[in-house]
Amino acid sequence: MSKILIIEDEKILRETLSEILEISGYDVVQAKDGEEGVEVFARTAPDLIICDIHMPKKDGFAVLKMIGTLTPASKFPPFIFISAKVEPENIRKGMDLGATDFITKPYSTPELLKIIKLRLEKRKELHTAHTEDEVVRISEFLQRRVERLITAADVEIKDVAGRLDKVPKEEQDLLNNSSELLNQAISEMRSVSNTLKPDVIKTHELESYLNIMLNPGDSSPEIKLDSQINSEIGVLNYQLQLYICLLLQEMMTNTRKHAEAKAVLIKAIVTKDETQIYFQDDGVGFNTHESTEGKGLQNLRKKVAELNGKLSLESEPDKGTIIQLSLRTADFG
Repeated sequence: MSKILIIEDEKILRETLSEILEISGYDVVQAKDGEEGVEVFARTAPDLIICDIHMPKKDGFAVLKMIGTLTPASKFPPFIFISAKVEPENIRKGMDLGATDFITKPYSTPELLKIIKLRLEKRKELHTAHTEDEVVRISEFLQRRVERLITAADVEIKDVAGRLDKVPKEEQDLLNNSSELLNQAISEMRSVSNTLKPDVIKTHELESYLNIMLNPGDSSPEIKLDSQINSEIGVLNYQLQLYICLLLQEMMTNTRKHAEAKAVLIKAIVTKDETQIYFQDDGVGFNTHESTEGKGLQNLRKKVAELNGKLSLESEPDKGTIIQLSLRTADFG
């Protein structure tokens, strides 16, 4: 059963569309705004997204940009915009960001279901073709590498066998037999490599998202951002990257709104057991014993708790704020 994510701020429209899709045999998850939509996407990994353009917190373009930046091409789902009014410039902008289709409200239910079915079928075809291409590419690479190594060994064996005139015939036969075994190994490698099922997931580095935070595209004051990402496990699981970015975005939003900061330092250290994030700004700070935490920090604490993580905060007036949090790396596959 295909899973569809609906991101729509109008409750009646969202729930009506959800009922239509569920009756049609789809598994449906919902989000009431763009910010929640990205979080639901990270948790549920839908096969297709239907998203309104004009929404609070994050508009549809911001949602598409974030998901497109952080999601590997092999996992990026069809993304369909719905809007009461679709201007040509919005269509161009959406297509540039990776949107698959646009639907104008009010829409025809049969036409909507037809588009969804078509996009899901196309995605399945592309996924199959992509996987097959990767298998062929990796198989050919392995064949070339192994053949070069075995051929080199074969040449050396024959060279040695040709120069050892005084070696007993039995030992020369052994060398020749080794050469035949190497040639057989080439043939078997060709067969085995063609059956490989490689992991074709490609990930984006966290820095790509941090660059987006540096350039929010609005009137927000510019903040100098210094980021240091260190991973002991190689390429990060893309879901872990997405959650790290959601948490960093919450911190960055709070800083832009309240801290009056000019610089931010972000450090992330990922080991096989734990992911640690250190966030420091040089803003106005506050007295943690006297001030009540705002909604932004409350939301951050809530998100970290939902991920079974831990968070600590230090701040003083005129000395900035430091936030440290930790997550269990294993919880993200």
